[in-house]
Amino acid sequence: MADDKSIAVLPFDNRSELKSDEFFTDGIHDDLLTQISRIRDIKTLSRTSVMAYKDTTKNMVTIGEELGVNWLLEGGVQRGGQQIRINVQLIDATNDAHLWAETYTRELTAENIFRIQSEIVTLIADSLKAVISPEEKERLEMLPTNNLEALEAYFRGMEGYVIRTTTSIENSIDHFEEAISLDPDFALAHLKLGASFIDQITHLGFSRDEGVAKAEPYVLKALELDDTLSEAYRVLGVLRRYQGDRAAAEIAHQKAIELDPNNPQAYDAYEILVRGKTGPTPRKADLMRKAYEADPKDSLAKDRLAESYEALGQWDRALEIRESLAAEYPNSGAILLDLGWLYLEKLGRIDDAIITFRKQLAVDPAAPLANWGLSDAYLFFGDTERSIWWIDRYLKNEKDLVRQANMGAWKFRLQGDDEARERVVSKALLENPESGGLHYNVIGRGLLYSITDLYIASGQLEELRAHWQQAYPSLFKPRPQINWIDRWAAKDLARVLKATGEEEQANLLIGNVFALLNSVTADLWSIRLEAVLYAMKGYDQQTLDAVGRFFDAGGSPYELEWEDELKPILEHPEYQAMAEKRKAELAVQLNRINEMEANGELPPIPDLPAN
Repeated sequence: MADDKSIAVLPFDNRSELKSDEFFTDGIHDDLLTQISRIRDIKTLSRTSVMAYKDTTKNMVTIGEELGVNWLLEGGVQRGGQQIRINVQLIDATNDAHLWAETYTRELTAENIFRIQSEIVTLIADSLKAVISPEEKERLEMLPTNNLEALEAYFRGMEGYVIRTTTSIENSIDHFEEAISLDPDFALAHLKLGASFIDQITHLGFSRDEGVAKAEPYVLKALELDDTLSEAYRVLGVLRRYQGDRAAAEIAHQKAIELDPNNPQAYDAYEILVRGKTGPTPRKADLMRKAYEADPKDSLAKDRLAESYEALGQWDRALEIRESLAAEYPNSGAILLDLGWLYLEKLGRIDDAIITFRKQLAVDPAAPLANWGLSDAYLFFGDTERSIWWIDRYLKNEKDLVRQANMGAWKFRLQGDDEARERVVSKALLENPESGGLHYNVIGRGLLYSITDLYIASGQLEELRAHWQQAYPSLFKPRPQINWIDRWAAKDLARVLKATGEEEQANLLIGNVFALLNSVTADLWSIRLEAVLYAMKGYDQQTLDAVGRFFDAGGSPYELEWEDELKPILEHPEYQAMAEKRKAELAVQLNRINEMEANGELPPIPDLPAN
């Protein structure tokens, strides 16, 4: 049964004469919903869940059952001349009984809009017998802005912000900047402008360093103006994670949840941080479930619920959700991308991954990550030539210099051009004075993998060790703490330490990675790493056993051929028998893709947008 104090605020009707006032009505609705969500004693659903019921013909009881709430608030907004009228009614969703209806008619000012919202929230809390703490009451009485023009610019910005496409984010940035110019003390406008710059990183593949540099001053200004904004702390947590300050990120994410326990994005962002420490364990699934419970109709929340099933190794349930999302939102590049990676990295259905990535490209040609996925997919088929073709396409569309260097180094490795590979990595590692060197960037640190084998082969061990010491000082400690993100780096460093004769520290790192892998649900990447670690220890049979599990789970022999540590096992008869069997299975998938390509059944490859 739904919580007695659970409520959904249905989309408001635009009752103004102008259809173009829809953004204004949606802005008031969204802001009211945010105010209600701040009351800890009330459970409310986020915007995306309730927007599914805009212009619905369903009755209130049905809506309440679908959303899992006992109460519904519906209403409308009308503005004309110098007046604003907002009418709302509270409905018992268990029996469609109307508890009360109120109409607020005031002079059209920003202050009056916020005062009306505060009165509505207080009336709802009284009706639900919910407790409003003194701190929450103080927040309700705060006026985000007194400038009506700034508020309208902010509402227009929010109209595009929730869509999150290349064009809509750019438009939102313009409107938020306008709102700030009209009211420099408008904390919400500063916050959403900073969040938009972050969205350009996460959704559009923009440079992480540039996005963080743009976003940080606006997020900090928002908190300076109003330190009660849950969403500001969420975005601050993302910023700090990108900057490598995980302790500060954790504090920010916990504060975001404390300020608004109904904020699904707060749980989502915190889960991403925590997952980086220990990987996708069942404990982390709790955060994703809370995000889903706060926003059951949101595609992102459903996507995170799928991740929770992935964390538990329940691939079929994860796939069911992702495939249903792709059917429901066929024009969402992000949803298609996540489905493609599930096919590729969890299920070994490489043909389906290619089909899905091609659909994603058709939807959003400007996004580079599908090109990355297609490169990986063809490499898993052993098709190096097509893999390099997709890398070249990726490089033409990738804006982040660190990712460019990383993928460029991988391309040169596939081509066997060691000189070019070392050149591109050395340039990225040593010639970046703006950020103090890429050692302190997660992706940049990963570049060390691209030169480790070269430096070991050439005997440049002292220089190589110095690189690793600067990049990962924590892994050189007598009791290294290895998190999920650094698990492959720890393996690579162990290889370096073995080459320098530091066997004890190398074995300590390997043991810690094994312990980390034993604490999470096994997937293709963790099984692959397990096989490599056994090979480094010289345990041939355990290596072969892990390889067998890797193939059974959908892994590709062509992937393993690029792992230097596994090369001694590739000639083993047991390995060759398993590999040939798996290659035959992969050939069936590749034939399917080739036939679809020849028959024009795959979405055409779009031209790259002009830079």
